[in-house]
Amino acid sequence: MGENSRVEDVTISLNNTTSNNSTIIGVDYPGQTAQSSKLRTAVVNVTSSGTNNKVYGIRSIGTTTNPLTPSSSQAVRASTVNVTLNGSGSTGCGIYLNNSNRFSSRDVNYYCRGNTGTNTTYGCLSDVNGGGVTGYLEVRNCTIGGDTYDTGRLGGVLSLAFTDLVHTMTDGNSFSITPEASNQSYTLTGNRTSTNQTYNLLPGSVDKSTANLLAGGIQLPFTANTIVLNSIFKATRALTGAETAVLDIHKNSTAIAPLATFTLNSTTQQIIITNKSINFLVTDSMLLQLTLSGFGNNDTTTFFLILGQY
Repeated sequence: MGENSRVEDVTISLNNTTSNNSTIIGVDYPGQTAQSSKLRTAVVNVTSSGTNNKVYGIRSIGTTTNPLTPSSSQAVRASTVNVTLNGSGSTGCGIYLNNSNRFSSRDVNYYCRGNTGTNTTYGCLSDVNGGGVTGYLEVRNCTIGGDTYDTGRLGGVLSLAFTDLVHTMTDGNSFSITPEASNQSYTLTGNRTSTNQTYNLLPGSVDKSTANLLAGGIQLPFTANTIVLNSIFKATRALTGAETAVLDIHKNSTAIAPLATFTLNSTTQQIIITNKSINFLVTDSMLLQLTLSGFGNNDTTTFFLILGQY
């Protein structure tokens, strides 16, 4: 795209059959074009049969003054982007953001498919790494699908609003959403009857006298594929001395190493996680186990866990 340009009502097709170890791009946004140029009612098809390529339906690598400042500009709208990898060893993205710039799109279908076992495919990827560089990738009212990951965030900010994730699958990193995530609360309350004990958490509030009945944990099912985006873990009072509260989040079985562990103690009184995510399929279950140690008998400290889900 050129500065202050507009492309509308077109189909763009790019088919790579011979190039290897190359970068292949359907539509590129260099310089400040992410804010000044527009792609409307377009279809972008990019297919690559080569090996070890980087293949992008749309790539934004320019610069934006203050990329975290909200903008009314929409670089892409009412379009479809298809990326297909037929070779091996390649990385593909429907939309790819790099460098310190802000890129916004609305009403767009982003798909990236192909040979999951030998390629890595993202519906969208924010890849802005360190050095004081900040990028902002905003996706509104869109559908995003990648055979490996729907979303990826190796750096920068990825913001989704009213957006459908085809496979409900991330690369393990979080993103911000509008509206807010659906929050599920777990509370452990009541009178502690032993000095060291592991408790199983359930939605809502459970008493310490009944929360530790099943040593193997309690499997919490899902009604749909779910991403746990963020979490808050805290107690009603400051822990002191040797008091420790360790929360483990397991998938399907406590015999499998936990996917996440949060620890409260005398130096860490609250844990807030906003940069990681955990993927659960509808066939999976979640187990939450809270182990308390160093507390005296009859301790009545209450513990709270809030998980944001998408």
